[in-house]
Amino acid sequence: NGRFREECLNQHVFRNLHDAQQKIEAWRLDYSRSRPHSALGYLTPEEFRQKHHQQRTQVAN
Repeated sequence: NGRFREECLNQHVFRNLHDAQQKIEAWRLDYSRSRPHSALGYLTPEEFRQKHHQQRTQVAN
């Protein structure tokens, strides 16, 4: 993935395998949880969950 290389691998110097694993996992979590996704209508996963929950609540009422 180009973003992974550009935003993670090229931005860090990894001291050892454990350091690399921690930094890569932190980047992965930020990438998958905090960023807007085109498949979710350019919402973050949290925004999508909230919107979906609101819609389900309105339908139930």
